[in-house]
Amino acid sequence: MLSCLLDQIPADEIVASVGGDGAYDTKGCHEAIAHLGAQAIIPTRKNAKPWKDQRPGAKARNAILAATRRVLFHHTSKDTAISFSIRLSGLQCCQQR
Repeated sequence: MLSCLLDQIPADEIVASVGGDGAYDTKGCHEAIAHLGAQAIIPTRKNAKPWKDQRPGAKARNAILAATRRVLFHHTSKDTAISFSIRLSGLQCCQQR
């Protein structure tokens, strides 16, 4: 589906990036974007795993997956630490009364 849309772009047109939602996180979509010479801006699916094959676009997609996991892990651990310290400060306020 995406490759049909990308085929409609004139050959002399330069495309820097192609974006989409998680539904476009497929090998076919990433391969079509790589053949176009563009960068994929597609979030990985929730249950995404690294692709083992070496199709065009697989390396870039695996890099997106690795970066997403680092950001989510950092964000989640930071939120947990903040909520824990808020609960502790609330406990201290209640005990002082």
